[in-house]
Amino acid sequence: MGVTKFVSSAKLVEYLEKEILDALNDRGLYDISRYGWLDDDVPDPDYRGIAIWQAGDTALSDPGVMARLRELGDGFVSCMRSSLHSLGLAIVFARACRDEMSIFSEEAVRFHCQDTVMKLGLAALGLRDFFVVLNGLDSEHGGRMDSVSYHAPFAAALAGCGEDAPLAALYGSIERFAAEIAAKCNVCERLSRKLGSGTGLPMIACAGDDEEPGEAFVATTEAILQDLCDWHELMIAAGNNVFMLFAAMAGRHTPGAGKTAARSH
Repeated sequence: MGVTKFVSSAKLVEYLEKEILDALNDRGLYDISRYGWLDDDVPDPDYRGIAIWQAGDTALSDPGVMARLRELGDGFVSCMRSSLHSLGLAIVFARACRDEMSIFSEEAVRFHCQDTVMKLGLAALGLRDFFVVLNGLDSEHGGRMDSVSYHAPFAAALAGCGEDAPLAALYGSIERFAAEIAAKCNVCERLSRKLGSGTGLPMIACAGDDEEPGEAFVATTEAILQDLCDWHELMIAAGNNVFMLFAAMAGRHTPGAGKTAARSH
């Protein structure tokens, strides 16, 4: 099959980036930088934690701890942005397979889904490490990714948070998010191994260029993509609440739990 080239690499990149953005918008997925603000000067009350972190003017009194938190928080944001781009590519390639554009292959869908899993996993680890440092917890709570180890520092912090009702409510919401993230990480880690071995997606039937993509491929791909979309939204909500806790501990803002659903833009 012949391939029509773009007139320039810049045009190819422009086209692909627009396809990614449109695919993400169609699913209500947005870059983390799009949350937090209703406009340039008005914070979004549903995502105050993200707005506070983006503003960069809230800090703890210990400069060493604050430097580490800044490194971990910015790393979390970076992983979230990168994972969303990979997820957008997975959606675009899956759509291309479904629409019989033979220049794309099911292997590309597998690669981008696996990439998204790994990046969301890194974001989850970074958010947990931020929480551990923020609460001065033992380093033994960090490093491992199984569901028990992931959830442990959040449960420990909730148990020792005291009787301040708003703060306890915020710790409680973060602990619940952590339990959901731990479960999602376990499921997606198994998926990543399957994708890596080539068994995570059924093969598209390849008897000829005119053959419809297999129903099993389309259904399985959509289920995987939806799981990854849900995980991204979960990480946005959890990150917002952890940043709210950071602000509360810095003594600059009143704590309160954020919403779990992504807003429309």
